[in-house]
Amino acid sequence: MYVDVVLPLRLKQLTYKIPKGFDENLKGYIVKVPFRDKEAFGIIVDTIENPPLSNSTKEIIEIFRPFSNDRFVEFINWMSEYYLSSKGMALKATVFDYVVEVLTYKQKILQKTKNETTTTYQIDNLLLDTIDFLTDLIFKRDYKTLVIRPTCKSQEDSLLFSVAKRISDAISGVIILVPEIADIMRLEGTLRDIYGKRLAIFHSKMTKAKRIESVMSIINCDSDIVLGTRSSIFMPLQEISLIIVLSEHSLSYKAEEGLKYNARDLSVRLGYMNNCPVILSSIAPSVETVFNVKAKKYQHFISLNKERCKIKPVLHTFKNQLKRSISQDIISEAKKVIEKGGIFLFIGPREGYSLIFCKDCGSLLRCNQCNSSVVFYKDKASLACQDCNSQIPLSISCNHCKGFNLTTLGSGIDRIKEEIESQIDLTAKVLKKNHPISIDSSVDSLIVSNKVMTRQLSEGMFQGSAIIDFDYFIHKFGFRADEIALQEVIKVACMIEPKGYLYLQTNNINNSLINFIKSYDFNSFYSHQLELRKNVGYPPFKKILVMLINIKDLTLLDSVRDLLKKININGVDVLGPIEVMNKTSKQGLKYLLKSSRKALLDEYIMEVQKNLGTLKGIELNIDVDPIYV
Repeated sequence: MYVDVVLPLRLKQLTYKIPKGFDENLKGYIVKVPFRDKEAFGIIVDTIENPPLSNSTKEIIEIFRPFSNDRFVEFINWMSEYYLSSKGMALKATVFDYVVEVLTYKQKILQKTKNETTTTYQIDNLLLDTIDFLTDLIFKRDYKTLVIRPTCKSQEDSLLFSVAKRISDAISGVIILVPEIADIMRLEGTLRDIYGKRLAIFHSKMTKAKRIESVMSIINCDSDIVLGTRSSIFMPLQEISLIIVLSEHSLSYKAEEGLKYNARDLSVRLGYMNNCPVILSSIAPSVETVFNVKAKKYQHFISLNKERCKIKPVLHTFKNQLKRSISQDIISEAKKVIEKGGIFLFIGPREGYSLIFCKDCGSLLRCNQCNSSVVFYKDKASLACQDCNSQIPLSISCNHCKGFNLTTLGSGIDRIKEEIESQIDLTAKVLKKNHPISIDSSVDSLIVSNKVMTRQLSEGMFQGSAIIDFDYFIHKFGFRADEIALQEVIKVACMIEPKGYLYLQTNNINNSLINFIKSYDFNSFYSHQLELRKNVGYPPFKKILVMLINIKDLTLLDSVRDLLKKININGVDVLGPIEVMNKTSKQGLKYLLKSSRKALLDEYIMEVQKNLGTLKGIELNIDVDPIYV
């Protein structure tokens, strides 16, 4: 008897012979096989009745146990097909290597060091009906995707804890996904109180030994509840009864390397395959999720209301931005909050001091590698690219027009700190990467942070806040810009007490997005976004993918262009190419493909692979459902 085995490599499946005495039904089993004069681990994906034509087929060395349940192979096949990747790369994206470590590990696993805090939570009457509804849905054990929009993170946490407590004795096999490790730190203590040793934690900052321990606890059936970041969706549970995705809109669920999957979308598919409910929760759901609710694909869109802070736009014109980065109106409001004993939070779009602007030609100083704008670091007297992190020599002339009339523009957190300290007689505390956050309300009245660091801040801890250079969000993120801006603003609004104010500094207070945000008019915002995307042909109305072709030999650039020009499939729009330089200094061609049918995109990529197969030194990278284009 023969089987096809997938290894976690960029290869096609390989055929091996089953040793005598083993059952024929071994689909999904982990095996050790000979591979290129070495040994490798893989998973059986299919059985073959007829023997291969070659007589050199090697025999499996060792057979272990199934990865998880009998639907795992189907899940890997689906990932491979949907994300246009080999089955090996789909397997590599999972926690397969950790499962192999558990099955072969001989040394003692280090004991987990407890470092969790218990989150107190209260249930208001507003949530009781929702909790009853969720509990009934879970006990039915049928597949449904339910979308919930709580008003704030504490409401989302309260729902999670209450539902977890009600189902703790009756349900096994639960996956709870969160976007950030900080979310795990917030939730672990309370969930540990509910589930005890049944709870397994998994995220990238854990040591390898601790990650192996978590996987081992699942394999040994000591744990059946998983709390973790995106890769936790692959934990080898024998049974899955419920999947919960918190902050389902988060960009952190999208993998950036290898197979670029979206853990939220995988959760929905895995729930369907296991016939279990999936709960997607977000204070500002993604446009695609809202579309699926409107299309009746997802069930019961529940909106929970609660008092929130007021949001107010503040005009700061481009001319004024050349003089100072912060509006005087915002400085005045910050002073009022501090005089009353409150804490005011300033949020800047980037680290460093500012961007560099040429008054002669009106352009920003840009990176020679990736063409992104560069950031000026005043304390180091240096320039660095904010995207590829390239270090750039400090220039006294514009790299576009060669003029010398350069000035600072926009705001980094260093410039914000400098300006507010010059006008408010207090020292501002700056929250920086890789530094623990500690805010003492009796000492710290002025806080400066970039948007990344705000992920770790607590709800309701500020009496006022200002997002400096709100327009950055609108211009940075392509067709998703308004959606991401809304989500960032609502997240910050949760950090401000209901009687406080959130100020949005902008050079266009009449922007329709700002009008939606300041009135918390979600319904109008989503309707407007869906109409815009329908008109221009973007998700959810068309499927898109980004195709990046890395080329080692630059003499092949024109040949690649010419080969791709010959591919013409009706129903596929091809935009590009644009020439790009990646982090390893390889030249590349980047294309955007759009179609109303995913199958047509699949067909186009197959033609690309066929045409480029004759060329050496070509690497094809596909990003299906990209965040950025």
